[in-house]
Amino acid sequence: KKAADQGDPGAEVEIGYFYLTGTGVQPDAGQALRWFQRASASGSHMGKLNLAVLYLRGLGVPSDMKLGLNLLNELANAHDSRGEAYLGMAYMLGMGVDKNLTQAELWLAKAARQHSPEGNYAMGTLYSITSDHPHDLQRAAAYLRESVGGGYTLAKHSLGLLLVNHPDLSEHSGDAVKLLEEGAAGGCWRSSVVLGILYRDGRNVPKDPFISYRWYKIALNQGRNEADALIHHELE
Repeated sequence: KKAADQGDPGAEVEIGYFYLTGTGVQPDAGQALRWFQRASASGSHMGKLNLAVLYLRGLGVPSDMKLGLNLLNELANAHDSRGEAYLGMAYMLGMGVDKNLTQAELWLAKAARQHSPEGNYAMGTLYSITSDHPHDLQRAAAYLRESVGGGYTLAKHSLGLLLVNHPDLSEHSGDAVKLLEEGAAGGCWRSSVVLGILYRDGRNVPKDPFISYRWYKIALNQGRNEADALIHHELE
């Protein structure tokens, strides 16, 4: 707080993050917005990125897709890898723009070339499960592995699931389960669900209903209503 009050943009971003997530303070999206605005005005790319996300999601401020996308374009045009990745994902999902997978891949590939974990994850998603886009599972696995190397939890889940369904892509025995366990440890409830299914069916691991049940309970604690809708019948 002392550093942020003296205009340190990195500290301003951290304070904004604390208010956004309720880390050590009461959650306050309005305060988060204020600190991200200050950081962005100080030239912080991360501050500008977080500010863009707030406008895109309408957190602490009325949703403004145009302004959010303008901020992402500024970052992407400045060759900021996260800005490129987020702009690519906006085109990939049709968030504030018409869905355009060609434009999405253009920006995501730029981000991936800069070793962006988000960019590599999204490229892996394009080449593995995105409809209306050519699939190349070897290429998808390579992108996801690089994202995993950057510590990206969602990539651990996606790569683990890909290896469960396509074991020929595995580099070592047990890779799929290890990745899913790392995804679950990182808070990904979907990884916990998949682990529950694997232990339920004895696939890639010894069949064990007790361990399966434990993973389902972990998924429920992590994912709450979303997880409950998916696995309620399994728990029963």
